[in-house]
Amino acid sequence: MNRTDIVNREKTYIGKYSNPNIFTKWYAKDNKSHAWCGMFQDYVVKHDCKLDWFDDCSNFAYVPTIVEWAKKKKWWDSNFKNGKQGDLVIYNWYPEKKNHYSHVGMIYEVKSSSITSIEGNTTNAVGNSNCVAKKSRNKKYIAGIVHLPYDEQFNLTRLLKKGCKGSDVKELQKELKKRGYNIGKAGVDGDFGNDTANAVAKFQKDNHLVAAKKVGKNTAHKLGWLYKGK
Repeated sequence: MNRTDIVNREKTYIGKYSNPNIFTKWYAKDNKSHAWCGMFQDYVVKHDCKLDWFDDCSNFAYVPTIVEWAKKKKWWDSNFKNGKQGDLVIYNWYPEKKNHYSHVGMIYEVKSSSITSIEGNTTNAVGNSNCVAKKSRNKKYIAGIVHLPYDEQFNLTRLLKKGCKGSDVKELQKELKKRGYNIGKAGVDGDFGNDTANAVAKFQKDNHLVAAKKVGKNTAHKLGWLYKGK
């Protein structure tokens, strides 16, 4: 999953949404109204993109908690110019107040004196509220940015099974070996043989999946991967 993929996914939601909406209902599990800028980011990253980056944040609906979490992860950066497309940006509507955090968006573009981001729970260009919209914000309102770990996610693009060969099989074998599964004497050779199939079956059993000896969507997600195969 790269930066463009996630930003493009967020762009598909640009428009008018009510409150409650699909993001609040998914996050809060109720039909009440909520402040949902963080819920939107959580929904796209966790629900749509199947990434676990936010799993250890105790409350992604509360922006100060996001900042506290990002600082502990060493992902916080107070210099907004270091931000890249696909990072998070934290806004402060009251610049005179230090350490005040009001709103979160995903960076679309960084300029010398502003950031354009895709945001939930905002107002669009024609004045509709409760929207996902692309907004440009002056630097005086930017409290900082949160760097996200894009290099850590592997994207599997096909079903892996006995007979498959290639770099994706090597990724599978490395991941299984790292987790303590026996992949055989041949080791990480990129060849999905009997030993790799048996290791996959053991992993599947340990994770309450059908021991099919194939790596599809459900097994890929248990490995922490994305899956775009058929």
